[in-house]
Amino acid sequence: MSLIKVVDAAYKYHYDDTFVFTDLTFSVDTGDVCTLLIDKFGGKTTLAKVLVGLLKLTKGEILFNGQPLDLVPPERRNFAYIAYPTLYLTGTTLKNVAHGLRLRKVSRKNAYMVARQRAEEYGLGDYLNVKVKKLSELNRMRLAFARAFCREVKLLIVDGCFGVNEETDNFLKTQIEQKSADGCAVLVLASDKKYASGKVYDFLPEY
Repeated sequence: MSLIKVVDAAYKYHYDDTFVFTDLTFSVDTGDVCTLLIDKFGGKTTLAKVLVGLLKLTKGEILFNGQPLDLVPPERRNFAYIAYPTLYLTGTTLKNVAHGLRLRKVSRKNAYMVARQRAEEYGLGDYLNVKVKKLSELNRMRLAFARAFCREVKLLIVDGCFGVNEETDNFLKTQIEQKSADGCAVLVLASDKKYASGKVYDFLPEY
């Protein structure tokens, strides 16, 4: 059984008659790396928002372990979403890594203890008290992963993160390989075939 199975998915915003995407069908198994190649303005981020529970499909179906995804509250899906530009708050690196845990009502003491451990694992030990706006692109990406993996993650969604610079691309490739090897499903959303890995679903338009 697939971890995620998407069938004939389509979405359009209520204020527009044009679909952002249509006819998306794909599946992702536990431990798999899958790449969806979608045009630059073809709805990659919209699809990610559907998966994490911020939006609902206009048409089609998404199953999570064989169950309709809509029946599973977002906080129980254990999906991690990492996009570029990386999402971060004002404040320090440590505060940012701890943010997701605090939203989940983890005590401040425990949240910061776990956040410190994860930050150090991702090479951010020397930047705990540094304002995030001063971090390099690579360290912002490290921060994004440290924050995402403060908890169990069943599906990692990587949205448009490749192409920033070589060192960040190399970091991403390594992380994707490691997370897959650890049993986490990985879904890469990209617009360029050179960034594809694993099982590839090509939804790029034909010109």
